[in-house]
Order: sequence, then structure tokens, then C-alpha cells
Amino acid sequence: MVDLLARGGEIEEAYKLVNDMHIKPNASVWGAILGACSVHDNVAIGKVAARRLFDLDPGKSVNYVVLAGIYAAAGLWDGAWDTRKLMEVENLQKKQSGHFVLWPMCKSDFNGVKWVLLNLRLSTQVLDLVYVVLQLLDELMVVGSGGRTRGVVGGHYSRNEAA
Repeated sequence: MVDLLARGGEIEEAYKLVNDMHIKPNASVWGAILGACSVHDNVAIGKVAARRLFDLDPGKSVNYVVLAGIYAAAGLWDGAWDTRKLMEVENLQKKQSGHFVLWPMCKSDFNGVKWVLLNLRLSTQVLDLVYVVLQLLDELMVVGSGGRTRGVVGGHYSRNEAA
């Protein structure tokens, strides 16, 4: 119920429900509140939820990152900076995520092409090169079709859109 209320933007109501519960809220409950505060720009309750999460699961860096993001979105740069510094003090690092790329392989049922999803952990320079190659391949597919784009999957590849 807390998650539904919070996701729906009723963060104050969700927070009241958490405080009125007869059991101690766990990290999942506070995580739902913190995530909703990030989406709905609620700094005050986000700060409370993050502090509770820091106590319940101090080694989970995502809670610090989300709180810093809430501060930054509100233009509270000192709060964002302090939260990042706290991560350093606690010796926490943001986990690196992968970049997902759909890569055409061979003929199949999906639009005439079999696609493979690759999870790549690449440096920014290598990733930029991957997107250039994908754009070139896309252009070659259109040229190779003799201008007939029916059945040719086209697209614009950008690191910013996919990351």
C-alpha cells in the first residue's frame, strides 16, 4: 500500500501510513518512499527516508545516490555535495551499470532480423565508437536495400539515449 500511494504521488499519505504501522518499516518500505520522493521531488520526506535507509542498510550506495539526485534536482547543491562526501567517508562507490545494445544477427521472425541483447561495460570512448559503427551499419542496411526501407530496421544511435 505504501508503494502504491508513494508512486501515485501521495507521498505524505504514504509517509503517514509508514509512521502509523504497528511493525517497524523495513528497507523495502523506506526504499519505496525514497524512490517516489525522487520522482515527485519531495526533498523533506526523501531526506527522512534516506536517513532511515542509511541506518538499515549503510552499505547500499544507491540510497546515497538517490538522495544526492533529489538534492540536485531541487538545486540544493550543498546537500548533493554533502551526500557524495558522505559516500566517500563511508567508502561507498556507485555501482557501474552496463549499456544495453540490440545487435542484428541474422534472418528471423522479428521484422526479418534476429536481435541479440548485449550488456556492454565499456569506456565512454569505446562506447562512442560502438554507436558510430551502429549508425554506419544502419546506413549501409538502407543503402543495401536499394532505398527500399520496408523490413529494414533503422534508427538513430546515441550514447545519451541508450545510457
